Amino acid sequence: MAFDSIGILAGRQRLNVLLREFDESADDVRTRVHEAIALLMGLHRRMLERVLELSADSAHHGSPSLLEAFAADPLVAPLLQIMRQRTGPAAGGGQ
Repeated sequence: MAFDSIGILAGRQRLNVLLREFDESADDVRTRVHEAIALLMGLHRRMLERVLELSADSAHHGSPSLLEAFAADPLVAPLLQIMRQRTGPAAGGGQ
């Protein structure tokens, strides 16, 4: 799959618009939306942690070059940095 930086940028911009709109909505809606986003981000973070765990596991033919590719990827690398800030180095496979 090719890296789609334009599509990612457009998605981020649209997400920012939606979040601003939600922040301007009634308190109960805003609270529920923020809770839903927090839950989705938590699930996303845990799934990505698991992908890294499986990728690093020699039983699954894990390769240091694969983890290096994750760390160098313009989309994945920022996610890994965010995860490391929140969970520590182990979440990024030690990279």
